[in-house]
Amino acid sequence: MKQQWLFLGRLGRRGIFTLDWLGGLFIFAVDALINCWRMPGFLNSLGIQTLTTYKRCALPVIFMLVPLGAMLGLQGLLVVQAFDLERLFSAQVVNALVREMAPGFSALMVAMQAGAGMTAELGTMSVRQETYALETMGLPCNSFLGGPRILATTVATALLCPIGAFAGILGAFIYAVLIGGFPFNQFALHMGDLINLSDLWIAEIKCLVFGLLTGVICTEAGLRTPQKSAAQVGSSANRAVVRCVVLLVVCNYILNTAIYGLRG
Repeated sequence: MKQQWLFLGRLGRRGIFTLDWLGGLFIFAVDALINCWRMPGFLNSLGIQTLTTYKRCALPVIFMLVPLGAMLGLQGLLVVQAFDLERLFSAQVVNALVREMAPGFSALMVAMQAGAGMTAELGTMSVRQETYALETMGLPCNSFLGGPRILATTVATALLCPIGAFAGILGAFIYAVLIGGFPFNQFALHMGDLINLSDLWIAEIKCLVFGLLTGVICTEAGLRTPQKSAAQVGSSANRAVVRCVVLLVVCNYILNTAIYGLRG
């Protein structure tokens, strides 16, 4: 019985710690974004960070979504051929890629590729006490360093979503049509049967939310890196990526339930 109470106590402490961290994350995001546009060089920093994030993640997103699209084409082709539903093949593939795979995997790649680098960069600045120097000059680090990076991650994630969707569809096309012999006319004719314009906007909105969440988590982890040693930088980057992956999955479930669950 004592072991059970100890387990419940540890679980409760974990829950309180998580709620405390989420509350601190929200306060950090508000503090970073509310005045970032007033910082000197804001637009220049925003443009540079957006372009850097986009360039670092575009090819990884393509290389990830092309084989995933091919895998989806393989499995989907087996199912539709077994039930004689070839008309739904390309429609189902495009539906899955646009609604789920493109937004989700684009955000995950941004978190693992750009987010980890962002955390390491800010963590190194924190360990070297460069953030203290900025504070001394009257530049709040949350707004000056964090704000542009959060917005840049948000914009870059939204820009990567169409590339991811196109890459996934290309992968499915390569396997199903060029390798599997699926009729091209049938593939092209029914691609949009299960999606409409609202699905495209929803995918972009999801990417904006995912990008905002990734940017806030990674910048907060970098700026809050303990100033003990350089080893803390790696720990902060690893912790930020893990938290991003977990919260992105949870956030995706909540958004899908709120959007598609209510639509029926």
